[in-house]
Amino acid sequence: MKKFLFVISIFVFVIAFSSVFAVDNIVISPQKVMVNGVQKNFEVYNINGNNFFKLRDIAYVLNNTDSQFSVNYNSEKQMIEIKKSESYTSVGGEMVTGTDKSSTAVKSSQKLLVNNILKDLLAYNVGGNNFFKLRVIPRNLLRLIFMKGLL
Repeated sequence: MKKFLFVISIFVFVIAFSSVFAVDNIVISPQKVMVNGVQKNFEVYNINGNNFFKLRDIAYVLNNTDSQFSVNYNSEKQMIEIKKSESYTSVGGEMVTGTDKSSTAVKSSQKLLVNNILKDLLAYNVGGNNFFKLRVIPRNLLRLIFMKGLL
């Protein structure tokens, strides 16, 4: 009976804490992205079945459209700030795909402010850049993008 309880205890421990030690499945995404009918080559990673994009790449592609938004890093607040309807200023490196950096991916604790509202979004740092899950980028921002047919 003691052996049985020991085995059950180990089983429960493993099940309870398996998500803590889970290894993320990270690969370059094979998805094609069309913007206004033109294929754009984003650096996109598929992480656990979801596509993650750099915010700066999306802002770069949507600049000078009705769906534009700015992306800036506020070093005082240590946060990324997005302002809807503001033009995006390129910092260089946008839309550069380069080599597969999936082996460098770690969960990011980077905070995001959208029009001064704090958003808690799942992000990964891959090769020194933060990648955000497209499905959880603020819905009203994406709604505007998709309504305009830009992505």
